[in-house]
Amino acid sequence: SPEGDRRMGLSIHLLGVPRVERDGLALPPPRGQKVWGLLAYLLRCDARASRQHLAGLLFEDAEDPLGALRWTLSELRRLLGDAGLRGNELTLTPQPATVVDIDVLIRGDWSDALAVPDLDRELLEGMNFAASSSFAVWLATERRHLQAATEAVLHEGALARLASGAAMQAADLASLRPQVEAYGAA
Repeated sequence: SPEGDRRMGLSIHLLGVPRVERDGLALPPPRGQKVWGLLAYLLRCDARASRQHLAGLLFEDAEDPLGALRWTLSELRRLLGDAGLRGNELTLTPQPATVVDIDVLIRGDWSDALAVPDLDRELLEGMNFAASSSFAVWLATERRHLQAATEAVLHEGALARLASGAAMQAADLASLRPQVEAYGAA
């Protein structure tokens, strides 16, 4: 169960206000919201991403996009440990015991997903990447995808509660709705 795993090792929470915990204790947050953006992107990316691609995606307006990416990667390494963040083609390889809330939501069982803290909250809540329009579009798409996954988990949970005779719990789950960004996609 994700609850049990969170007491041991690293937990990455990207739903709601992002945070990383080690053994249940919050770690000091990294400097800059683009660290969180990079973390979310690398966790959701199924393939390796080149430094050039990431620099263009997150730092398109920076004077030195690759330098800004290097600094952001150093912040991410400080937060997570090395996690495979070396070389020109990057992929994030968290330690095996690491629990990532969005992975539990998307790849886990619906009953495990119901235990995810901030399940009804938005990916990288409150963060706006308007200066990085390509990343803002990617984030808006991911938010919609995770919202749909959350709605499916809540639906499954409500049906299961209803089938087991727990009508009040079913109604509570059915009444939850994922929060949606108020200011639009980008």
